[in-house]
Amino acid sequence: MIEEKLEQRDKEIWQELNRCQWARDEWEPSSDESIRKEAVDYMEFAWDKANNFRGLSAGRSMDHFTSWLWLLGDNEIWSSLQQYEYYGKDNLRRICEFLGLDADQWDDGVRLNSEPY
Repeated sequence: MIEEKLEQRDKEIWQELNRCQWARDEWEPSSDESIRKEAVDYMEFAWDKANNFRGLSAGRSMDHFTSWLWLLGDNEIWSSLQQYEYYGKDNLRRICEFLGLDADQWDDGVRLNSEPY
């Protein structure tokens, strides 16, 4: 009985590995253009979190952007990001400038390190 269960489990593991191999064969490497598009598409969401004092989400947004910037290989912008404060707003402005976006459309101008209420 135990041997049958082990054989079945081994078969399931083998099937899962084969499924993952198939999925991996379908992946395409990201281009700089697709990485930049991901960052641009994410920007409005990131500003929403920063403007609404959503600390964990705003911090995670900055993690996404630092990863995308690192993948793009631009050490100048990546290294210019400052310590996380104001829910990342000053860094978001730098990233917007790098991406050719107008941060004023999202930035509410408020700079606080905690909720005002």
